[in-house]
Amino acid sequence: MVFMATKEIKAKAKYTKPLGSYALSNWKVCHIQPVGFNTNASIEDLEMSDIEDHFRKYVNPNNMFLLPKEIGYLGEIDVFIKEQKR
Repeated sequence: MVFMATKEIKAKAKYTKPLGSYALSNWKVCHIQPVGFNTNASIEDLEMSDIEDHFRKYVNPNNMFLLPKEIGYLGEIDVFIKEQKR
């Protein structure tokens, strides 16, 4: 995963789909381990270690799976999520 790419990296890239609101319009990105902070606290009030842990879970490909939007609701069901851990 590359967040900022040079022209050389872009030229060699196998996949070039941009990230953003329209990048996966027909797909839902689901997480196996929850990635929410579950707090109403401002980000300035959170511990740096909590922010780092959140980021690692959020971007870790081993913590993600894709579902077509038509059945994306399955990504919210615990039994289905547990099956993705296999």
